[in-house]
Amino acid sequence: MYRQQQIENQIAYQNFLASMRNTSNNMNMRNALMKQSINSLNYSNQNLLNQQRQQQEEYNIRMQQWQYNNQLQKLNRNLDNINNTLRGY
Repeated sequence: MYRQQQIENQIAYQNFLASMRNTSNNMNMRNALMKQSINSLNYSNQNLLNQQRQQQEEYNIRMQQWQYNNQLQKLNRNLDNINNTLRGY
């Protein structure tokens, strides 16, 4: 009877260990998937940041061009005024 109980206890213990290994493997797999997801999100975020930076640079360049064009138009108007004034003499 005692021997039978020992065998049953040993079987229960082995089943418990197998269950713990299974749980550990599942957790490791879950952690690996989470790391993969985090890496994917980081990659996406980096791409978005790069796109945003590029769009900001393009916007800054367009604004600068617009300001230069405005200055050129003012200069051209001033030159026209000077030319018109000189023609009057």
